[in-house]
Amino acid sequence: MKPTTHTPGPWMVTPDHDAIDKARAEGREPHVLHDNRFVSSVDGGLICSLRDQTTQRADARLIAAAPDLLVALEALLVNDSPSVEDWAGAWAAVDDATGRSRGGEG
Repeated sequence: MKPTTHTPGPWMVTPDHDAIDKARAEGREPHVLHDNRFVSSVDGGLICSLRDQTTQRADARLIAAAPDLLVALEALLVNDSPSVEDWAGAWAAVDDATGRSRGGEG
C-alpha cells in the first residue's frame, strides 16, 4: 500500500477558517458544525472551501468524513485474514463516518 500523502485527519466542518484557532485559544477542542462551508484539519490547515449554497453543507460533511472512511477501509486491506472483530471494528468506523457525513453524530 502506498504511504498517505494527503493531509491527515480528522477533518471538520467549521464556520470559518479561524474557528479552529479560536477554539484552541479558549482551551476547547474544535467541533463539527453542520451549517458551514469550510473543511479544515485539526491542525488548522484549510482543506477546502465550498461555495454552492444548496449542497455545501452535505458536501462539506462528506469531505470531512473521508479520512475516517479511508482509515477504516485500510485497516481491512493491511490484514490478510481479518478476524470477525477486525470486520466489526471496521464496519463500526464506516458506520460512524457515514452517519456523520449524512448530518448525524455517527
